[in-house]
Amino acid sequence: MIHWRLRQVMAAREIWTGMRLLELIRTKAGIELSHVSVMRLVNEPPKQVRLATLEALCVALDCSPWDIMTWEPEEAHASATERLKGKPVRLVSPPPSRPTLFPKEDF
Repeated sequence: MIHWRLRQVMAAREIWTGMRLLELIRTKAGIELSHVSVMRLVNEPPKQVRLATLEALCVALDCSPWDIMTWEPEEAHASATERLKGKPVRLVSPPPSRPTLFPKEDF
């Protein structure tokens, strides 16, 4: 399971408001994010994050992506297993291979 730790990273740097974070993103990273976007990132774990946004957060907070989010494989495995209990699993065949321009022996 991935844990979103943006608030903890902000607090460790004594950044207490989303407006202050927004100001740092603008000045340090040179990125314009909306106030609503920043408040969502601060208040709730996102379902997805653009890499440019993650990089802007890291530059603004002088941290790495692994400071902002952590991963615990045991929880991820357990929760995925729990969600699948008793449900049929559908196997999907891989997509057909693409034709190659050159025969393999040419390389």
